[in-house]
Amino acid sequence: MNLPCSVEINALRGSDGIVTALLVSPFESDHAVLRLVFSRDNWRLHSAYDSEAALSLMSKDTIPVIICNLRNGDLKGLLEASAQLPNPSKLIVSSRLMDERLSAEALNMGAHDVLATPFDAREVFRSVSMAWHSWQRENRSATIRRKQPQSAAQGRVLVRTART
Repeated sequence: MNLPCSVEINALRGSDGIVTALLVSPFESDHAVLRLVFSRDNWRLHSAYDSEAALSLMSKDTIPVIICNLRNGDLKGLLEASAQLPNPSKLIVSSRLMDERLSAEALNMGAHDVLATPFDAREVFRSVSMAWHSWQRENRSATIRRKQPQSAAQGRVLVRTART
């Protein structure tokens, strides 16, 4: 399962660490496939078999990407819990019954992406890489905004306003 795009992951990792995700699924087969995909790319995968265990892990560790089986039933709860975090996770929804309607519903609720199961290693790699990269960009932007002095930011707004 050596993926042709595995070279790209070094650019995504940067100096900020290893790609980390949480799989929330009641299906052992999902966990087995993702453990294999993640081990091949030296990524870190946390596993939870229900929402309660997922919420516990989310409260203890920074989880940039969550892959949640739609059958788990608590997609909305995971999205809401993630939104409360300082750096909200990117949620990828998976389902054995994925179709256009379910995909649209998940994306409209706030999911970052959707994956059909059984998982395809290349699709998992693509989806998780994109979600992690998006999370990294947002995390860096938020850090820069927090470090920027409030008075300096206000001064720039006033200067721009005065020029118009």
